[in-house]
Amino acid sequence: MYLHCHNCGWSQDDWWEFKIHWDRLFRPSRWTAYCYPFGYNPISHICFEIVCWIMPKYIKTNEGRKHSWAIMFKEIKRHIKGAYNQEWWTRDSWLQEYNSCSVGCPECGKLSSLDED
Repeated sequence: MYLHCHNCGWSQDDWWEFKIHWDRLFRPSRWTAYCYPFGYNPISHICFEIVCWIMPKYIKTNEGRKHSWAIMFKEIKRHIKGAYNQEWWTRDSWLQEYNSCSVGCPECGKLSSLDED
């Protein structure tokens, strides 16, 4: 689920979860898009990118040949940027502010225009 504004179109990434999945921690082959070892959060995203791209090789892309580490660093940078742009990291933190009736859109400031999908 992610949060978005009906007034201006602002949105943020899915809610994050901080939980250790011991059965996946030391088995990178079992990591998938939503089954990370540390839950769904930036730390797990970065670990997943390292596992995917750490083997040095050249990859054909639409922009030409790229080294796997260049792709890895670009993806890690994207995840770090996403962490800074995330207004509420967990659903609980958002609900706490929402229940106090003081939460509004970070872009337009309109109260009660935020919705979960």
